[in-house]
Amino acid sequence: ANNLLLSYIVLPLVLYPESRAYLTNAKSSSSVRSLSKEKDRLYGLQQRIQDYKALTNECLQNAVNLTAIRINDDLSVAPAGYNLDRAACPENTIKASKGLSKLFSPYEVVAIYRSLGVKRL
Repeated sequence: ANNLLLSYIVLPLVLYPESRAYLTNAKSSSSVRSLSKEKDRLYGLQQRIQDYKALTNECLQNAVNLTAIRINDDLSVAPAGYNLDRAACPENTIKASKGLSKLFSPYEVVAIYRSLGVKRL
């Protein structure tokens, strides 16, 4: 699942300490359902999505401008060759992002939002 709409969930989950801790240690057996088991991991997610929306938009635009990503007509996001500097990333956020990708990969966007209890962007 590499849909642009999932971008709005990344920062709120990866930057929030409780969910980041879970995602950093995600295994092949981990799932969106297991992420949701502990309520503190998703506490305030809807509000965090709203809080990070402008920053997410800026990050996406910056990544496109740097040709780090390409947004396709079907709203899929693909790497475009330029590697961003990871030194500025808070500790474990890259690893947590990879864990999030593992969790999301088998599901459609609507199913992910629904299982996380997100009602709107």
